[in-house]
Amino acid sequence: MNVEVCSELVTSQLAVEAGQMNKSDYHLIIESNCIQYIYSKEKLINSLKEGSGIEGLDSQTANTMELEELRHERDTQREEIQKLMGQIQQMRTELQDIETQQVSEAESVREQLQDLQEQIAAHKMAKQEAEAELERQKQELRYTEEELYRTKNTLQSRIKDREEEIQKLRNQTATPSGFTLMSFFVSSLQIGARMRNVPVLFSDVDTNVAGMYGRVRKAASSIDQFSIRLGIFLRRYPIARIFVIIYMALLHLWVMIVLLTYTPEMHHDSPSGR
Repeated sequence: MNVEVCSELVTSQLAVEAGQMNKSDYHLIIESNCIQYIYSKEKLINSLKEGSGIEGLDSQTANTMELEELRHERDTQREEIQKLMGQIQQMRTELQDIETQQVSEAESVREQLQDLQEQIAAHKMAKQEAEAELERQKQELRYTEEELYRTKNTLQSRIKDREEEIQKLRNQTATPSGFTLMSFFVSSLQIGARMRNVPVLFSDVDTNVAGMYGRVRKAASSIDQFSIRLGIFLRRYPIARIFVIIYMALLHLWVMIVLLTYTPEMHHDSPSGR
């Protein structure tokens, strides 16, 4: 046997056992085969050394050459074994690095998966909170719409009532035969002014009652006509109502002052005038 035979043995063993065993078992088998091969070679060398004194010189020379060849093959096989051992050690180191890298990657993937799960949980919670807030806003919006609807109906009802009252007042102001509040104020002022000129003596009252009633009836008729014309004017010019109201307030104030400060004259008979 030579170096090529051992190499073929190792290669065949690699091809056959590579797919059936893991790396550590495979390297142990290679080491065992190489050691057995070297041991057999050394045994052959020893046997040749023992039989070298019996045979002839040519046989001794041939054995010596064979021995040298076997020693050379042995050294070559040892070098191959050392190379294989180095490769085995390198492969073990690479395998450890790969395992360490796989463990690190698995840990990183696990952490990423945990982070993703936490993010998903946070998104779910945020979604639930947003849905709850949206539902609350919808309820508040419904309550607000209902309140606005009720307020709108109330205001419309009040506006309608006010419009009806305004229309009634307009109708009363525009009615020719209606005795409005303004005509009442004017007539009361006119009557008050005329009453100041009425004699307060009892003797004169009895004689002038008929004439006073006639004058009051005439004044009331003229005041009624004036109130009608004034109502038409105020209806046509709304801004004049403000001035009329101010004028009436001042006139009432003046009449009250006059009535409170006026003192009628009292005529008494003297003792010598009997």
